[in-house]
Amino acid sequence: MKKNASVDLRSRASQAKKRLVQGFYEQKTDEKNDAILCAQENGFGSLDAEVYKRIAIKREVELSHSQALAKEEEMYQKVCRLLQADGDVMDPIGKLVDRSVFDSLTSATAKQKYILDLAAKFREMSERYRNEKLYKR
Repeated sequence: MKKNASVDLRSRASQAKKRLVQGFYEQKTDEKNDAILCAQENGFGSLDAEVYKRIAIKREVELSHSQALAKEEEMYQKVCRLLQADGDVMDPIGKLVDRSVFDSLTSATAKQKYILDLAAKFREMSERYRNEKLYKR
């Protein structure tokens, strides 16, 4: 095993132990049970809520390991603020565009791809926002 891989494995094991000691999984189990109850009260299946909470827990654990996920989560917070302020946002993509990145793109094709990728991310994140809103009390 390479030295970097060994260090990475040790840090991940240390983080997992920390989560166990701090009761991370018990807290998440309680949240999952609350989401199932909330889903049943609102007429949704408990399976939907359970699957959603599993995805949320997995995302939270992975977030501590990945810089890319941290940036994605930061963007998700922007989307949440936009949707909380007004459910039907006019020009949400324009509000999410990182001007420094967009202006640094040279070709029109690259700019178009950036906008289309951003629109797809916005669609995914707005769906995630609606699901979280639905399954949270």
